[in-house]
Amino acid sequence: MNRSVFQKMLAILLAALLAAGVMPVSLAAPAEGAPAGDFSVATLSDIRYFPDSLAGDKGEAYYAYTQSAGVNGRDQDALLDAAFASLQYRAEHDGLDCVVICGDLTAGGEYEGAAALADKLRRFAFTSGLRVYVLNGDRDINNPSAADFTTNRKVPARAVTQPEFLEMFGSFGYQDAYHVYQPLGSGIYGALSYSL
Repeated sequence: MNRSVFQKMLAILLAALLAAGVMPVSLAAPAEGAPAGDFSVATLSDIRYFPDSLAGDKGEAYYAYTQSAGVNGRDQDALLDAAFASLQYRAEHDGLDCVVICGDLTAGGEYEGAAALADKLRRFAFTSGLRVYVLNGDRDINNPSAADFTTNRKVPARAVTQPEFLEMFGSFGYQDAYHVYQPLGSGIYGALSYSL
């Protein structure tokens, strides 16, 4: 089995273990006013956020990149805002307690994209009153593919490091964690998980 396949299998196993570890602890703390034992969780996955500040004029190179990265390059902010509005409605009317957002959070680990998404998530958590937890994906940390299109061609962008990611997204689960898994070596990208 090659190293890449092993790493992917290990990531899937760790995510499953994390999900199993989060649920029992969370179920012990129902939302105020909710009947004992009821707990509602919503999930989002693979947002792959790419900031307009790095998009240039959104020309051919940008759209080729966003299509290959699985990013909606045309209306991602509107889609994300609509998802947040729907989740807030569920919190207000259906008793939604928390949101778990699994990576990939960014298109390619761009620092500006991670910072912009963290700001959006802080505003959403504040206005909705929901607990929000994030888990990075393999694209989100130390990614050598981070891209910048401000010159209307693809050039490398500043990638988020593990300490920067923890600083940006710390209030979304990492600061409350019993343990945060951080592999040794700065060359490894993508691995950063935690248990609550």
